[in-house]
Amino acid sequence: MPQWVKSHWPKYVEGCERVGRPASLRTGVSRSRFFVCEDEAVARRYATDPNGPYRYYYSQLLTKLMRGGRAIAFKTRPDQPDDEISLDAVCDKLVFWGSPNRVADQILAFREEIGDFGTLLIAGKDWKDRSSGGAT
Repeated sequence: MPQWVKSHWPKYVEGCERVGRPASLRTGVSRSRFFVCEDEAVARRYATDPNGPYRYYYSQLLTKLMRGGRAIAFKTRPDQPDDEISLDAVCDKLVFWGSPNRVADQILAFREEIGDFGTLLIAGKDWKDRSSGGAT
């Protein structure tokens, strides 16, 4: 969640100061769920499909974190009750999808929320149809 990503920068700076090294924005942040398509309807369908890779990924991760007592990773505030966390809310916050302009707006809003982050690393690892070799 963005508020947790935002919390990384001060700790990084603190660590750099401890060892006498300058902090660098080149370290950036990583995101892993993007779907960019000129056709907004296609992007919406793919990104929000109940049987699609994004919901599958977050469903698996949310289930494991909840069972392991680590649901805080998906909370919007530390005191949020676990039963307020939903797969829909997680996907809405963490999956960037749409036209190039819409996704650019989402990235800019993310940057406004967490602060400047230098490089944005996109870790692509989603497969909708393994037999076709089509990765997203």
